[in-house]
Amino acid sequence: MNKTLPRRTFRGPRQVRGVTLIELMIALVLGLVVTGAALALFVTNRQTYTASENLNRMQETARSAFELMSRDIREAATNPCDSTMALTNQLKDSTTRWWTNWSLATGVQGYTATTAFPDDGFGTAEKKRVNGTAAIEFKSAVPTGVIVSTDMANTSSPITVNNTTGVSSGDILAICDFNHGTIFQATSTGAGQINHVTSGSPGNIDSNLPPDIYKKNAIVARVRASRWYVGNNANGGTSLYQASLINTAGVPGVTVSEVADGVTDLELTYLSNGGAAYQAAPANWADVAAVKIEMTLAGKDKVSTDGTVLTRTFEHVVAIRSRAL
Repeated sequence: MNKTLPRRTFRGPRQVRGVTLIELMIALVLGLVVTGAALALFVTNRQTYTASENLNRMQETARSAFELMSRDIREAATNPCDSTMALTNQLKDSTTRWWTNWSLATGVQGYTATTAFPDDGFGTAEKKRVNGTAAIEFKSAVPTGVIVSTDMANTSSPITVNNTTGVSSGDILAICDFNHGTIFQATSTGAGQINHVTSGSPGNIDSNLPPDIYKKNAIVARVRASRWYVGNNANGGTSLYQASLINTAGVPGVTVSEVADGVTDLELTYLSNGGAAYQAAPANWADVAAVKIEMTLAGKDKVSTDGTVLTRTFEHVVAIRSRAL
């Protein structure tokens, strides 16, 4: 029986067709659309991520700056004896330096955005204060564990103490009991005694510790002074700075530290005891019980909707412990 084989059909070259030019162009356009959409999504996500990073960085910077400033504010105007007591300032030429021109009864001194420091004006150099930003100074006395162990014979006698490990030659100190107190410089220490003669820098007016002799159990504390302001940094921007009183090899002076980068503005207002509202310049700095800090920070990247860097203003209120009612 004969089997009939199926007929095979062969196509010539003209019958085998590939992708036409129009189809190829359509495919390319569709591919470009998909690729463009993917790139747009990537760019958007990257911008969102960068914006979030800038916001997080500003929030963390503000949190750290507030915490450091709060420590100085809370301890302002304090001494180990009585924070309401005025102390006699025995430092020589006390009005020529911001860290010697003070009494612990005041403890807080603010400067409005247009008020320059008495000893240092606004400027554009590194660490110079930026015009249009507020500033503040704090002073306090920190206990050292040094106690008067023997009554002074007179106001010019060396101070005999239980130990001198908490103080050094050149330190700016405060001695107080619950009746009176004095700010002075320790011109030398050793053998359980603190001397307070006229030598040294800045030195004392004389060898006395007015207004009266100090007896056993009077307290010796190290004075602390700090200044907070917005200044120009080395990168062409602005930062929050802290100037602090230090003792270098027996000579007191000031060191300036950059605390927070990207701080562009600092505004400060003050609430006095019995007051109803915060003020930029209270009538009496000795009555200030709380400080409101408004700090503006700028991000590093231009990710805002208008093509500029992000800026945020943060607010924080801190009470002065020795004055809060």
